[in-house]
Amino acid sequence: MGYKFTTEETDPVLISKYGNIQYCKYGTGSINQAFVGGAVKVNKYLSAGLKGIYYFGSQTSHSDVYFSTGSMRTMETGWKFSPHGFSLEAALQGTYKPSEDYTLTAGAVYRTKNKLNGSTTRYAFAYDSEIRDTITFNKTASNIYIPSAISLGVSLRKGEKWMAGIDYERQDWTKAELKNTVGVGYKAQTAQSIRTGIEFVPNRYDIRYYYKRMTYRAGFHYDKTYVNLDGKSINQIGFTLGVSLPVYRLNNSFNIAVDFGQRGSATGNLVKENYVNFIVSLSLHDIWFVKPKYQ
Repeated sequence: MGYKFTTEETDPVLISKYGNIQYCKYGTGSINQAFVGGAVKVNKYLSAGLKGIYYFGSQTSHSDVYFSTGSMRTMETGWKFSPHGFSLEAALQGTYKPSEDYTLTAGAVYRTKNKLNGSTTRYAFAYDSEIRDTITFNKTASNIYIPSAISLGVSLRKGEKWMAGIDYERQDWTKAELKNTVGVGYKAQTAQSIRTGIEFVPNRYDIRYYYKRMTYRAGFHYDKTYVNLDGKSINQIGFTLGVSLPVYRLNNSFNIAVDFGQRGSATGNLVKENYVNFIVSLSLHDIWFVKPKYQ
C-alpha cells in the first residue's frame, strides 16, 4: 500500500472562519511472505513441487485534517490492519525434446485461496504543538480473503544459444471483500498478466571475447490489476532490457536490467505514471557439499 492525496478547502465560509484547511489521505505498509518449498523429479519428463507460504505485515491508512490557525486542532484519523496466515502452492513442469538441439518446457502453478486473520485498530487523535488527545482507539479482530491464483508458462530453448518463453497468470479478486474507501468508486476485478521474453548467448564458452559469453535479454509485460476505479481498469505495461555478466565459473553471473513502463491512465480524472526501474542481482550456481576426487 502506497498512496498520498492532498487537497485544499475551497469553501470561502469555512476559510474565513477557520483559515486555510488541508485534507490529506495516505497509506503505507505491505503484506509480506516467507516461504519454503521443495520439488521432486517424477520421471525424465515430469517434475512436481510444493511450497508453503506464511503471510505477515501491516497496512495503515491515514486521513488527516490540518488547520493553518491555532483556533482549531489538527485531526488525525485512520486504521491499521495487521494480518497473518498460511497458503499452499503446487506446481507441475513437463519437459520434452523434439530434437537433439531443442527443449520444450511447459509448467503450471496453482496457489490455494486463504484467509488472513488479524486485527484492525481504528484510531482518531486531536493535537496541537503541545497536547495530543485520544478521541477513539479501538482494536477488533478482522480478516481478509486472498483468492486462488493460477499461472501457466511455456518456453523453448535451443541448447545454450537462446531461449524464449511466455507466462500467463490469473487471480479473481471480485469476491475478496476488499475494504472500500468512502467517496471512491472502487471495485475489485479479476487480475491478469502476461509476460514474454527472450535471451541470447553468442558463445557461452568463448575464451577470447568476454562479450560473447554474456547473456542478452529483452522482455515485455502487460498487467491488468485488480483495481477498478469508476469503471476504468488500472493497467500496467512495460518493456525490459537486461544483460548477465558471467563471473568466475559455472553459471555465476552479475545481472543488470532496466524496466521502462507505464501504469494507470490520464483519462477519467485518474493518474498516469511513467517509470523506469533499474534492477541489479547476483546469480550463484556453485555446487555445494560435493567432495572432490582430488585434493
